[in-house]
Amino acid sequence: MKVLQMGVGKEAVERRLALAQVYLDSCVKKLDEKGVAAKQRKRDSRWRSLESKTRSIKRRIHAVDAVAERDAECVRRKEAASA
Repeated sequence: MKVLQMGVGKEAVERRLALAQVYLDSCVKKLDEKGVAAKQRKRDSRWRSLESKTRSIKRRIHAVDAVAERDAECVRRKEAASA
């Protein structure tokens, strides 16, 4: 039995994470070329923005996993109740 899901799937969120990570890595590379230390990156607004987007996408992946687990448990309960 396939559960229909509304919203964005895990694969789409993982693609977004990969793309966000590429942008963040590019920004880090540019900051490294400028000689900005790792602890000083937080002062760069572009780095902060990319870092926050990456973190929020990672949190979304965890949320998608939690929803999938919850839906699977719901299906198991329904099957157990009907059996």
